[in-house]
This record gives sequence, C-alpha cells and structure tokens, in this order.
Amino acid sequence: MILGVFITGILSFAVIWLVWHHFFSIYEIRFEITPGRQCNSGDTVLIAGIPLNSRGNRAPFRSVSIEYTIDEGDTLISNIVRPDIMNLEFFCSGGSGKLILLADSDYLLATNKIEIIIN
Repeated sequence: MILGVFITGILSFAVIWLVWHHFFSIYEIRFEITPGRQCNSGDTVLIAGIPLNSRGNRAPFRSVSIEYTIDEGDTLISNIVRPDIMNLEFFCSGGSGKLILLADSDYLLATNKIEIIIN
C-alpha cells in the first residue's frame, strides 16, 4: 500500500514536471510586426514579442520583459508607446529609410535585430 502511494507520487511529479517544461517554460521569443517589415510613412507599427514553449507555440500564462533600443533611423519614427512589457508601438512620422531596432530579453540567446523598411 505504501509502495503504491510512493509510485503514484513519483509518477504525478514526473507528469507535472514534463507538462511544465514542455508547455509553460519559455524557450525563445518570436517577434511579429504589424503591418509587416515594410511599411509606409504614416503607418502605425506594432512589434509584439511572443514567448514560445518547446513545441513552438505561445507559452500560456507567461509574459517576458523585452528591452527595445533604436540602433538606426530614430528620426523616422515618433510617438513611441509601450502598451505592455512585451510590445512596442510607434508611428512612422515621415521620410523613408531603414529602421533598426535591437530587442533584448533574459530569454533570448542573443540580441535580436529587427529591420523595418519605411517607404
């Protein structure tokens, strides 16, 4: 009887551990850019950071803090807003060129470079 309870406890722990590491742990962050990597002057752009689990899906109930830095093209955008700790929103204020943003987080192996062409 005690051995059965012990084995049940070990199996329960193993299942919970596997579920946590496959579905809830963050393995990488994917960036989605709306309306896309090429936009027109006057567009509002949203960059959304999405935490991914080991299956490549969004990790449920998880959020990550992402630090965005403008590397090039800071005169091309205005009205920079952070709706939450994962996203960045800005307005393409005029002119054309290349905007380069650097995104960094504890869950990224290296700083990601995000390039957006503004027409």
